[in-house]
Amino acid sequence: MHRRIDSTDGNASKEWEILWALFITQDAHQQQPLCAELLQLPAERINQYLLEYVYLAVSRPSGPLERAITELCGRSFNTAVQVSWLLLALLQDQPGNRHICQFRDACEHAALMGGVPSHPHYLHTFSQAQPHQQQQQQQQQQQSSPHSSTPATPATDVDA
Repeated sequence: MHRRIDSTDGNASKEWEILWALFITQDAHQQQPLCAELLQLPAERINQYLLEYVYLAVSRPSGPLERAITELCGRSFNTAVQVSWLLLALLQDQPGNRHICQFRDACEHAALMGGVPSHPHYLHTFSQAQPHQQQQQQQQQQQSSPHSSTPATPATDVDA
């Protein structure tokens, strides 16, 4: 559940303002300063909207927000556990989504190693990822296409 934010509580609305700005901003260059501002906030305040941040990062992949969430996981093991569980739940809803799996691996690695992973496997996670629909289309094409170049034709029964 979301809690109502009063306009008199300027500190509590900062997390919401950043979340809203990230939601309406599509450009990664505009997201970078917002994510830097997000990282300046205490983890306890960010965790109030952690579900929304993680879902936004998964639904519209962008390098800056994913990197910020991963960095948060490196800073706080409590945050990392919450992010890991949220990503696991999203992965169960979308089992073929490699991006969520890589994002979860990067967050867990950051939590265990204490920082954002620099291995090339994880750096791909923070690049401009393809939208989920394109990934699903590619996976469906790979699953439906047989190993040979000619499509298999079903046998037909002909009564003679």
